[in-house]
Amino acid sequence: MKRGRFSEEQIVGILKEHEAGRKISELARENGISEGTLYTWKSKYGGMEVGEAQRLRSLEDEYRRLKQLVADLSLERSIGSTRTKKRLELAGLRADAAFAMEQFALSERRACRLVELERSSYRYEPRADHNAELREELVKLARQKPRYGYRRLHVLLSKRGHPASAQRIYRLYREERLMVRRLRRKRLVRPASEGRLLLRSNQEWAVDFACDALATGRGIRILAIVDAFTRECLTLEVDTSLSSPRVTRALEHSIEERGMPESIRCDNGPELTSRHFLGWCEERKIQLCRAHPRLLRSRKRPPGHFRFCGRGKRKLPL
Repeated sequence: MKRGRFSEEQIVGILKEHEAGRKISELARENGISEGTLYTWKSKYGGMEVGEAQRLRSLEDEYRRLKQLVADLSLERSIGSTRTKKRLELAGLRADAAFAMEQFALSERRACRLVELERSSYRYEPRADHNAELREELVKLARQKPRYGYRRLHVLLSKRGHPASAQRIYRLYREERLMVRRLRRKRLVRPASEGRLLLRSNQEWAVDFACDALATGRGIRILAIVDAFTRECLTLEVDTSLSSPRVTRALEHSIEERGMPESIRCDNGPELTSRHFLGWCEERKIQLCRAHPRLLRSRKRPPGHFRFCGRGKRKLPL
């Protein structure tokens, strides 16, 4: 992989200068990079030390090398091995066989064997629809009588000189999607999660965000991690933006000091519903308990797990 112009030490140093108070525009102009690159570095390496950034870069290089190796092996086996993917419809299989014959110069016999398709099926040419006139009359009559089912339409067609069995009319009726729709009002049923009885620490942690602004008008976000049983604040992470990888890094630091929680209670924010966060919880076998949206929108007193952010925002000397 081609290395960038900046090493991990330089990237972490630039981010430290930004945390010390320098503006993004000044740092971008001084180092000859765009502001978008600085924001990307902040999302990827924010809160890291030099050793952690180097380890992350080495892991990314190793993952990229293994991914390329697997792609090369798959390309080598794509021609000589038997197709093991999910079977497609006949049209898709015929298209795959034609693609293999055109791109890899395979014979028809070998291409059909590769996609598990009979040669007679590949050569099959569809016949003309002998029900075209009956189908057209059925569609026309169904639009005139939209509340009639296929049995009533069969009677009307028989009287108009189109003799056909009821089963044949039903098959055409289904193919043209002329069924009478019974519309029902859709309701989203989202039952509230049952309250848990907390008996010890590390049984459940609560994660939430608080927002505020400095005297200069610059907005900040505060990530609070609280033990729901002891009501002790484990971590307060403050920055102008907190991405999902930053949240998992803060949780990793808390786990190193306090141990692994059994579950985490949080809301449905974008940082807490991302694939990265869900995969992190699944990998460590941590259960996620979502706060019910109806409870968060109500004017009643919020649950105890989320009161900390409201009090902390009033007490912190920002």
